[in-house]
Amino acid sequence: MPVRNGMPYVAATLESIAAQTYPHYKILVWDNGSTDGTLELLHEWIPSRIPGRIVEDRPLRLGPAMAALVEMADTELCAVIHGDDLNLPSRLELQVAFMQSHPRAGVVGGQIDVIDEHGTVQDTGPFWKYETDDASVRWRLRWHAQFCHPGVMLRPEAVLQAGNYRDLQPFEDFDLWQRMANTSELWNLPEKVLQYRRTRTSSTGAIVEYLPLDRQAASLNSGILFPGVRKERVMELWEATHPYNLESPSKFRHIYEIERAAVNLARALGKPTDYFLKTALFLRQQDTLKKRFYARVGLLPLSALRQRILHLRHN
Repeated sequence: MPVRNGMPYVAATLESIAAQTYPHYKILVWDNGSTDGTLELLHEWIPSRIPGRIVEDRPLRLGPAMAALVEMADTELCAVIHGDDLNLPSRLELQVAFMQSHPRAGVVGGQIDVIDEHGTVQDTGPFWKYETDDASVRWRLRWHAQFCHPGVMLRPEAVLQAGNYRDLQPFEDFDLWQRMANTSELWNLPEKVLQYRRTRTSSTGAIVEYLPLDRQAASLNSGILFPGVRKERVMELWEATHPYNLESPSKFRHIYEIERAAVNLARALGKPTDYFLKTALFLRQQDTLKKRFYARVGLLPLSALRQRILHLRHN
């Protein structure tokens, strides 16, 4: 748990750790210069009520603090939590069981509820619902995050293999997931594991538009996003196929470039060639690109007629 000035929420966070149904854990806390009583409260809990260790007097930004915690960990599995979020009681039990049964998984997350400063669950629609299977998670991660960071369990070994966290606040986690997507399986549980607090004063609560952050992370990792696509075309293809920006201009070559990338990525990961081609997102991207092309050259009515004929033959 990295934390800086976690009051008044950190007590409830610690209570949610102590209430876990899985008993075999300890906590590593990296305090990043708290001045509001957080550190004093942590010492009341650790190690007397929760076994573990507090690192203080070495404040860092979030990315370097997370990197240091991963390097310090001496366990096979680590669960991330922030100082204002709430674990659901069975979180560790569910995630440990999954990781034990999926040895190739480097990260497992889960579904969440978003809560406000009062703990009231917010109606967020589908935006905060995450894909669950590895193929869908890894493919969608080309464009935007598929984990709620304080709700993940990870293997430190897999994180280090991918290069660990970097100092890229506020998307140090998304940057890591994009790199891990080329080295480890990535999953989410269908069950809820966390209550994720978003407030006007939290580091991520003020973010209302994620597309610029998605673009920045993709630019940094453009060399690994789409295998087989010429590097000068990667970001153009990324823009044309972003799930939340599917009205961007597109070209005919995007149709075969995105398929080539999906096939090459699957082969590089030792998966069947259609591993990503079968995901709902890829099918939507491919369909959208074709419709845009047909519309641009005036063939959309003929395409619609063809689809109608195929539908009638199928039925």
